[in-house]
Amino acid sequence: MAGQLTARRFLLYGLGAGRGHATRTGALCAALAQRGAEVRLLVSAGTRAIVQPLGVDPSAVWEVSDAPARAWALALESFAPTDCIVDTFPEGLAHELDPAQRLEARWVALLRCRRDAAAPAFLASLGRYAEILDLEPGLGWAPPRAKPFGSVVRDVGVALGEPATDVLLVGTESRQRPFLEHLAARLERAGVRTRAEPSPAVDRTQAALFSAEDLSARVVVGPAGYNLTYELSALGVWHLALPASRQYDDQELRAQRVATVAHAPAAVERRVRAWLDQGALRPRGDVRAIRQLASELWR
Repeated sequence: MAGQLTARRFLLYGLGAGRGHATRTGALCAALAQRGAEVRLLVSAGTRAIVQPLGVDPSAVWEVSDAPARAWALALESFAPTDCIVDTFPEGLAHELDPAQRLEARWVALLRCRRDAAAPAFLASLGRYAEILDLEPGLGWAPPRAKPFGSVVRDVGVALGEPATDVLLVGTESRQRPFLEHLAARLERAGVRTRAEPSPAVDRTQAALFSAEDLSARVVVGPAGYNLTYELSALGVWHLALPASRQYDDQELRAQRVATVAHAPAAVERRVRAWLDQGALRPRGDVRAIRQLASELWR
């Protein structure tokens, strides 16, 4: 029909080694669908169980196990998006992304802190995007063209009542689990109530999404990944961060700016005990909801 408006079709690139990419883009995909958009989401193989609880239509999820360039080209051709939204890697994991692949679409890069922010290849890839949104402006890391948006979190809900746990130990990093088990034993002997998530019997790749109830504790000890760090800030839960080593993600910088970082075992235990003894509440951080990001992208 003449004059009929073209439906908005959002193709989201959520590929990445960590489960956080699927969590963030899955929540965004669901928020865009609620606004009436047609959506398709590319995520890494094995993360479908992450995105479906976020409310994403299973038929909208394309899992990619290999050949991301072929998968992306097929998605562009078959879905014909009006908007291409790329999380973290504007160049693509296999350097397969180029806005020239579909010039009629609007291409938007969603950036979190990257170690290689000054690398020529990274900057060159950004130069091809119409819009760039910085999802970690508080870290002061972003390239000049990036528009500060703010850190975003999915709707984790609200934990009700007093937490039943003093210290939650997040063992999603396999290398940190022995240290966390040792810390739990020491704290338990001192009368501190501890809980591990995921439980030691659960492989980190099979761990479910954390809810507000899951994160309900006076103190959380664990890595400084994007989602965990900002969700704890939004909930007002103390975060003693153990930065994990990543090729691109600067967890050390994030931990220093948003949480409290410690490396030596004795320092971790002292800080945890001090927070528990003081009983002070952590001020809630200034974060934005995924639905606000969806509104920004809908313009």
